[in-house]
Amino acid sequence: MGISDSVLEYQISLNHFQNAQISMDQKMDFSKFLPKKT
Repeated sequence: MGISDSVLEYQISLNHFQNAQISMDQKMDFSKFLPKKT
């Protein structure tokens, strides 16, 4: 039970992180500030 709780919390926090990334991308284009990966 403890393991599945941890996995669920991880997925939820990952969801929040991805949602935050999406909303930040909509406000500002970070590719200007990040070095290009070649």
